[in-house]
Amino acid sequence: MAHSPFRLVSNAGAAARVLVAAGEPEYVFRAAEDLAGDVEKITGVRPALARGDAPAPGDVFVATFPRDEWEVFDVAVDAGGVLRIAGSDPRGTMFGVYAFLDDVLGVDPLAFWNDAPYPHAESLVLDAPALHAGPPAFRFRGWFLNDEDLLTGWHNGGGRRDIDYPFYGTVVAEDVAERVAEALVRCRMNLAIPASFVNLLNPPEARLAEIFAARGVFLTQHHVEPLGTSAFTFQAYWKACGRDVPFSWTSHPREVEEVWRATAQAWARFPNVIWQLGLRGVADRPMWSADATAPVSDADRAAVISAAMERQMAILDEIGVPREGRLATVTLWGEGAVFYGRGLLRVPDGAMVVVSDNGPGWQWAGDCRPEARATAKPRGIYYHHAIFDAGPHLAPLVPPARTAAVLGEALSVGASEYALLNVANVREFARGLDASSRVLREGAAFDAAAWEMRWLERHFPVEDRAAWRAAFAAYDAAPAIQPQTGWPLFLDGHIRKTAIRKVFQPFERGEVPAGDPSWDPFVGNKPPADLFYASIYPAFNPQPGTRAAAVAALDAQSAAFARAADAAAPLFARLPEECRPFAYSQLFHPALFMRDFSAWLAALLRWQVNRALPCAAQNRVPGAEAPGDTALFLIDAILAREPEYCAGKWKNWWRGCKKIDLRDLRRRTQNLAQQSEKAL
Repeated sequence: MAHSPFRLVSNAGAAARVLVAAGEPEYVFRAAEDLAGDVEKITGVRPALARGDAPAPGDVFVATFPRDEWEVFDVAVDAGGVLRIAGSDPRGTMFGVYAFLDDVLGVDPLAFWNDAPYPHAESLVLDAPALHAGPPAFRFRGWFLNDEDLLTGWHNGGGRRDIDYPFYGTVVAEDVAERVAEALVRCRMNLAIPASFVNLLNPPEARLAEIFAARGVFLTQHHVEPLGTSAFTFQAYWKACGRDVPFSWTSHPREVEEVWRATAQAWARFPNVIWQLGLRGVADRPMWSADATAPVSDADRAAVISAAMERQMAILDEIGVPREGRLATVTLWGEGAVFYGRGLLRVPDGAMVVVSDNGPGWQWAGDCRPEARATAKPRGIYYHHAIFDAGPHLAPLVPPARTAAVLGEALSVGASEYALLNVANVREFARGLDASSRVLREGAAFDAAAWEMRWLERHFPVEDRAAWRAAFAAYDAAPAIQPQTGWPLFLDGHIRKTAIRKVFQPFERGEVPAGDPSWDPFVGNKPPADLFYASIYPAFNPQPGTRAAAVAALDAQSAAFARAADAAAPLFARLPEECRPFAYSQLFHPALFMRDFSAWLAALLRWQVNRALPCAAQNRVPGAEAPGDTALFLIDAILAREPEYCAGKWKNWWRGCKKIDLRDLRRRTQNLAQQSEKAL
């Protein structure tokens, strides 16, 4: 017999009660609060929320029915007329609530971050809603808030950090962290690194971890933070003790281990921790880069790192973290990937091996792909939606279909125990995060084309949907690609770095560039000798070959992003007012930004060509006016859009923009223009 429709909110404005089983943890109750809040946003009516174990007909009953399955859930109306959201474990129950909001009520999991409007309805009468989710394809699925300069500068009140670094002096405000944590679980992710170089010995930073832990997720650490200790945490610890101690496990092992033990104890108070093992130096650099006492051979360096990881496991024993059930990772990035690929690095028993992509999220690193060096150890992946210096940072530049293919490759070779996504400031990468969260849950069942159609159907009117699809396709295809590698040449991080290294710094040193030098950003035009830099060099420094080739690539890229913006413009004008912020942030603004940022660097390079040539007018490159007429105009055009991109709730969004640092680039462009005019 068919069930009657379930009346979540009736035509008369009466709402079903949401009943959460008495024994559910607080994070399940918070998910139920989000359900009630979303229903109110959709209908204007807020369901009553209560705890109890005796649902009545017409209730929504949220409860865990334990069984030996990981994050499985079912949503269905039972014979008694109760809408049951039931998980195999509490996180499964929580994710069942968010799946109901997403898949049944149509609430975008990233609505806060992508400005998607909520659906509107006077009533919610549901025709026998039913959902089932088996175990996710990737067991642990997380976000790493890395290079989070916009998040740290957006809202006040997060507190201060004692860190000897140009960034991260301010802690992300609690209300901002709450919004990120909510989006994380709405996307049905279960793991987080709450900040770069997080120091739990500092109360404001510890508060970040508490906010994420309160959502029921696992906490973990970055690969520069074994047991929670980065070089900056080490320095702050001994500074507070009145001592200046070198950060060196080879020369000062007792002092390093004291801080490892202190931070491990701070992390151990949380119920779900995945421990990071390793040994690295200051910032994201090898341990030998700031330690003159470190060994010099690869074999000896790898042996030191291996020994340090064994010692870290022993410290966890000493502070009472049981071996049984302990979760630990060794993230292979830079020198770690090379050492492991050569068989020099010993991963401790009980730790899983995590391999990384090539930096900008385009493909897996060549020296340590997921299938390399077959091992019985559990394996996982570290993937970059965003990464500063190599980009992307202020614009999403890894197409969702590419992300799906790269993550799918890892899944196909069994590297599916763990997946950590580098997400920077979240807002700019909302489209990609929607796709990747579904890949990590659905695995081989994920269909990129079907996902895109569903995503477009949710957000755009039917009459323009095909045109929006074409506009997004044009945007995804816009980055200039290096033919030899298939990697992008000029993402926004690459553009900034190229301008500084190839234009501003030589100009500020008073150098006159050669006619068309080789395009190697390192001094001497030779690849770096240091193993770490050599390992990340290709992706972080893609080579167009010559300055002329760089200008041609930038021209083509700027034109391609212009086509995407031109395709979106008339569609944007036809959107209802409430839908425009979403379309602006997800396509129109990044297309305009990349159009002008690419053209800005091309203008600087054209000016540089003219500076290298004799002054006769006939030798000048057409279109290479003074930077005051070209590059300065373009950087000003980018900054002129800030009020619209940073309007409303996004006020001050670019206040913390210290990584790409558009205002510094504008200052240097103006200085170059003024000095050039004086020389004419």
